Amino acid sequence: MIKRINYSLDRRTVCFEVLKKMDVKYSDEKINELLDIAEENMMFAYYDGPQAVGFISLFSHNFYVLEISIAAVIKENQNKKIGTAILKEAYQYAKNNDYKILETKIPATADYIQARKFFEKKKFILLEEIAGKNIMVLPIFSEVL
Repeated sequence: MIKRINYSLDRRTVCFEVLKKMDVKYSDEKINELLDIAEENMMFAYYDGPQAVGFISLFSHNFYVLEISIAAVIKENQNKKIGTAILKEAYQYAKNNDYKILETKIPATADYIQARKFFEKKKFILLEEIAGKNIMVLPIFSEVL
């Protein structure tokens, strides 16, 4: 089940619970940075019973661009269409609120190749690489999800 997480402390908790079960191990500094981002941005989380197993955090740059600031699904729940489900929820939110572009910035490192492939399969386009990040976009008028 997908839920919109409305309260900042709940967003922080969901982010922490999912990140601590990820394959990628983050430094304490990076975890705190991601927790702060999650706390400040809107979030949709995917629940398996009472446990959040994935989430997507969204940041509005302006009236046209909605950025996926963080997206994560714990390892044992990957390849079960959970990432696709929460991405569809984010896409629908963007479309319903008249955004024109859904954007994500993925680090251009080997640790994130799987994430880049996931977004490419969902028809995101690599726009450019800046400061070690792959900027990928999906026009909202595309009916691809």
